Amino acid sequence: MTEDIDGRIARHSAAFNSVGRVPLAALTLEQASSAIVEAASQGKPGDVHLVNAYCVALAEKSDPYRERLVGSWLNLPDGRPLQWVSKVRKDRPALSQVRGRDLMDRVLADGVEVGLRHFLLGSTEETLTRLQAEVERVHQGVRIVGIQPRAPREIDLKERERHLEAIRQSDAQVIWIGLGTPAQDEEAVALASSIGAVCIGVGAAFDFIAGNQAEAPGWMRASGLEWLHRLLSEPRRLWRRYLIGNLTFIKSVAANWRRSS
Repeated sequence: MTEDIDGRIARHSAAFNSVGRVPLAALTLEQASSAIVEAASQGKPGDVHLVNAYCVALAEKSDPYRERLVGSWLNLPDGRPLQWVSKVRKDRPALSQVRGRDLMDRVLADGVEVGLRHFLLGSTEETLTRLQAEVERVHQGVRIVGIQPRAPREIDLKERERHLEAIRQSDAQVIWIGLGTPAQDEEAVALASSIGAVCIGVGAAFDFIAGNQAEAPGWMRASGLEWLHRLLSEPRRLWRRYLIGNLTFIKSVAANWRRSS
C-alpha cells in the first residue's frame, strides 16, 4: 500500500528529532515542498511552522505555544543552529535547514504545475502589493488569489470574520502568513482548522521577497550568523529576542539532551 502524506511526515518527525521540546521533521526543502503541494492539492488542512532558535526558546517558557507546535501538522527547522544540534547528536535522519524564504519560493514554483491558489496574509498593503508583483514576476503562471494586510496584533471578532470571509471567497489552498512569531503560529493553527487550507507562517520572508529588507549574505547564512545580520539591521526591536532568546535556546537544548540520555 502506498504511504499517505501524513504517514510520510510522521515517519520523518520521530521523537529523537526534537530540539529542546519542539518536534521537528527531518525533511529536505524539496521533500517539504512536495508534501505541502500534495496536501494542498488534495484539500488537506495543515499548519506549517518554520522553527528557529527563538521558537525553541519561546516553547521552553510558554506552555500554550509549545502545545501548538507539539500538535502541529508540520514543523520545519528554519535555523542553522537546529541543524547543528542534529548533526552533533548524529540523528538519523538528520535535520536539514529549511528557510522560510526558500520554502516559499519552492512551493510557489512547484505549485504552478498543479495550479495551486495562494493567499497572502499579514504586513501592510504596500508590502503585499510589492510582494505579489515580485512573486508573479519570478514565478510565471503563479496564482495569487487574494491579499489581506494585517498588523501583528490582536484583532476583534468583526475584523477576524472579515479576514476569514476574504480567504474563504478566494478559495485559496495555501495561505502564507507574515505576522512574526508567535502571532503567525497561532494564526496558522486557527486558519488551518477553520478554513481547511495549508497555512504557513514565514515571518520575514514577505519583507525579503518584497525588497523591504536585505537578506544576510550567503556566507553568514552558511555559518549560522543570519540572526546576527538581522540583529544588526533591527537592534532595538530584536536585541531581546536574539541575545536572551539564544541563551534560553542553549539551556533548552542542554536540558533536553540530559533528559534523553
